[in-house]
Amino acid sequence: MKNTNPKPGRFILLLLLSCNSFCQQDTSQHISIDTLLPLIMLDADQEQAGINNNTAVPSLLSSSLNPFTAVVAFHLTPLRFRRRGYAAALSDYTLNGFILNSLDRALPPWNITTLLLTLYRNREEAQGLDYSSASFGGVAGAQCLTARPSGLSKQAALGYSLANNNGWHRLQLAQSSGINRSGWSFATAVNLKPFSSGYYPGSYHSSAGFYAGAEKRIAERHSLNLLYVITSSQQAGQAATTREAKEITGDPYYNPCWGLQEGKPRNANVYIMHQQLKMLSYNGCLSPKLSATVTAASMNDDNKYGALDWYRAADPRPDYYRYLPSYQLTVALQEQVKRDWAVNPETRQINWAGMYRINRTNPDGRASYILEDRCTDTKRYGGAAYFTFRSNSEMSFELGVSARWQRSRYYKQVSDLLGAAYYVNINQFAERDFPGNNNARQYNLEMPDQHLRQGDIWGYDYELNLYKHHAVFQWKSQFKKCDAFFSAFYGVAGFARTGHMRNGLFPLNSYGPGPGYGFSEYAFKTGVTWKISGRQYLLLHTALMKNAPSAGQVYLSPRTRHDVRDSTVAAVTKALEIEYVLNTARFKCRIAAYYTAFFNGMQQYSFYHDEYNSLVNYSLDRIHTIHNGIEAFVEYKLLPELSLQLASFAGQYFYKGRQRAVITMDNNATLLNRTTVFTNGFRIGGTPQQAGNITVSYRAPEGWWLNVAANFFRDQWMPLNPLRRSPEALDQLDAGSEDYKQITSQYLWAAQYTLDAFIGYQRKIVKRKPANSSLLIYLNMINLSNNKTLVADSFEQLRFENAQQLQTSFAAKSRYAPGVQCRLSVMLRF
Repeated sequence: MKNTNPKPGRFILLLLLSCNSFCQQDTSQHISIDTLLPLIMLDADQEQAGINNNTAVPSLLSSSLNPFTAVVAFHLTPLRFRRRGYAAALSDYTLNGFILNSLDRALPPWNITTLLLTLYRNREEAQGLDYSSASFGGVAGAQCLTARPSGLSKQAALGYSLANNNGWHRLQLAQSSGINRSGWSFATAVNLKPFSSGYYPGSYHSSAGFYAGAEKRIAERHSLNLLYVITSSQQAGQAATTREAKEITGDPYYNPCWGLQEGKPRNANVYIMHQQLKMLSYNGCLSPKLSATVTAASMNDDNKYGALDWYRAADPRPDYYRYLPSYQLTVALQEQVKRDWAVNPETRQINWAGMYRINRTNPDGRASYILEDRCTDTKRYGGAAYFTFRSNSEMSFELGVSARWQRSRYYKQVSDLLGAAYYVNINQFAERDFPGNNNARQYNLEMPDQHLRQGDIWGYDYELNLYKHHAVFQWKSQFKKCDAFFSAFYGVAGFARTGHMRNGLFPLNSYGPGPGYGFSEYAFKTGVTWKISGRQYLLLHTALMKNAPSAGQVYLSPRTRHDVRDSTVAAVTKALEIEYVLNTARFKCRIAAYYTAFFNGMQQYSFYHDEYNSLVNYSLDRIHTIHNGIEAFVEYKLLPELSLQLASFAGQYFYKGRQRAVITMDNNATLLNRTTVFTNGFRIGGTPQQAGNITVSYRAPEGWWLNVAANFFRDQWMPLNPLRRSPEALDQLDAGSEDYKQITSQYLWAAQYTLDAFIGYQRKIVKRKPANSSLLIYLNMINLSNNKTLVADSFEQLRFENAQQLQTSFAAKSRYAPGVQCRLSVMLRF
């Protein structure tokens, strides 16, 4: 009989050719390909019969964790690798059928989902354009979690982790009751990270979370599920800095966000987050062929971000460009500043004592410096209903509707007066631009020259009221030689601004409710899976999506006024992906190719423009980008206990065409310029575009295992500053000059390498029903080579004047990923 299975060696060669690099990192749990890829075992006779006869070939089963996702999550996160270059906002995250993504930034509540995953490990994951039973999904797919206590056996778990990065100590507690005789089931979970120093100087982290769920089965065919989740976290961060600041301090992790106050570290940029979720769900079979899931939810998400503010005083940030050696005019001054940075902590770090001293010596008690909180208080609520009709075992239809509302309030609050008696609620930039005009300088004309105390709101105070409603229809069917699905989506979205301060610069256009804006959106996607045999599958997916713009893309300066950009268009996405899957007993492989085109993107910047000597609003549209590439994953069992895994991600993400920029003055809304941004062919920054991973895994019969991984990253480009690619920046320069090349060139970081290791041990302590008691111990080691030049993120500063300043005053900033990281975890289940 002729062998129809491709030879493993050919696939390994194809994998190596698809990307000339291999990639990186952490294995926080043992990953076996058997849990990642669906394995349908057929003997040779059965397989050949499936090809030659008119019998049905088994369908490709969905898996809870795709192998590509596993490699990215466990190995590629230190350099913030984004699969296919997609942002997290391009994926739907659902809980019990309700979409958790926020309506403004489209991001999920990470703290809540992380806590729930300590109990509910199984989730449906739709990759890319694949079919998802609980959501239409975005171009990056969908992550669908079901949190139902009835799905958990009676068990308790106690876990402890010790690590040298954020959160040295971590405690986890979880318990589930199973279903009792009355049909009730309960589950609880607690996560706690006590206050501890972070990896970066001056940083720290603490967090806590609690989950409680209860479910009642009604007549075996119906159930009600109530859950409550609350999380809180506090993190003192680290800012990106210029290469010059890192070099003169001799510290790749130099952090300008902190300084000593009375001998103790104090960080000015503290991020505090509180999240709360309440959800009620119904699951039931309305008939033998019709099932339903109905969910109602409400969520609070309150965030604070600390920052310094000052009035008619020197900039307190230690890495301000005027304080660096490169800004000094003479060599002698440059050397003096270098020596001062080397020996004087008050120069290279925040000088808290100096700010207190200045505030306390002001004769009228008015603060020159304060610490503020930039606050966002968000309330979301809504509901979703999904009905699934199975006409037979091979075909199903799904109809889903969802309605979501969100109210987000944005304001600044005085956190600490730093020894002063009060601060004044006035706009010092308007005071400079409109001298003698007392109204213009008021942040709030309703309370002119307001004296601010700790806790008072100042600067700006407004809210955005947003909504998103949609309906989804999906059809899925299994045939003898292929499977197919079709999904359609239609929705409406909109928003409106309400101002709570009458700004002195825009007294008629800042206070009270502003006009509302509404948009429609639609999407279609379809897919076919050809079942070549019981071991080989070929998948083809395609999609067309039209997405409504977000409020952040439309409003010019929501802090101050209702004004919106002069033209608004919907973003359009066209995508195509094809994937080949092979499963055998010893060899497994996935190879995927994709092409995604994003059209009519928009982006909004606000920054200080040196040419106009003012804060400006920089509105970009006609942003077109292309994402394409090849992905490959292979696992080959060398021995029953020993396997080799190879993963490769070879992508190209770039801008297509020129963008349009409209520049307006922030202080008076004057139109300053309409210009073109020459972005055609430039790469999209913020993530390596190529990555690879080689992992050798050994699992011993005695219950312990070892994974060793080598990782590689390349084509990591720095994100663009559009101002440097505009005619105004280049008109006076010769296209062949060094200054021209320096201004327009895009920086490419060197290739990066890391090594990781993961050791684990699991043993059953007591065998009993309904669950076994077990002990799990694992040690996770990331970046074993202690590479301290791994670029986690970088960016070009938006301020720009000439080529010389690109190397000095307004040089690019970057932040490095941590060196070697270790985490020891112990988990006891009983």
